[in-house]
Amino acid sequence: MSTSEWKRRNFCMNIESYTTTYTRPVDIKKLDFIHRHLTEAGVRRVLELGCGTGPIAMSLVAKNWQVKGIDVSAECVEVARSHGVDAQVGDAATFREGAPYDAVIMADVLTEVVTPPESLLANAAANLRLGGLLLASTSNGYGWFELTQQRLNPRAYLRRNNTLRRLLGYDPYVRADGERQQWYTRQRVLNMAKAAGFELFDQQNSDFMDGSSSSDIRLADWLPYWAVSGWYFAFHRAR
Repeated sequence: MSTSEWKRRNFCMNIESYTTTYTRPVDIKKLDFIHRHLTEAGVRRVLELGCGTGPIAMSLVAKNWQVKGIDVSAECVEVARSHGVDAQVGDAATFREGAPYDAVIMADVLTEVVTPPESLLANAAANLRLGGLLLASTSNGYGWFELTQQRLNPRAYLRRNNTLRRLLGYDPYVRADGERQQWYTRQRVLNMAKAAGFELFDQQNSDFMDGSSSSDIRLADWLPYWAVSGWYFAFHRAR
């Protein structure tokens, strides 16, 4: 195992190292990935597109990065502000204030928006200096979790079937906040990022099943990318 690989698999994995509202091992692993790359790159100014209630941004603020958080939800922005994050309501596909930044974070954003994902990646590039970092995470649309909980789950299928809902007298199904709007393969993510001017330089598997245990997230690092439930990506803006 190379030194860089050893560092990746043993960086922190300790919730007590972060100021965050995250509690699940898979989310702490995501913080490890983000903090490691920001530290190694020596960046200062960070923009998080789709910051939600601020669990990532607050962990960065606590370690003295200059962070701007953007989210479409006013309620989420208020919570993020209560955690000390400089957050404001905005559209991740159009926000440009304060550019260029040294790094942009998009954690689990691409899967949850109706907006064409290409526009989000293009805007991330527009907010970055040349050579700046894009750190992104997304679920594997054909991984274990998605297959068992969504695609091959009869109950989930029936719950979303509007023909059946109409026959039973129910209102049409409407996806709730936080539910998947987009399903990706790894190659589709890489193709979209390349088209937006990004170059991949690091990738890590997130979890195998549901990310609720340390053994699950550690197992994911030894599995092929197609067998896991999600990925973390580190890109440079190449053009």
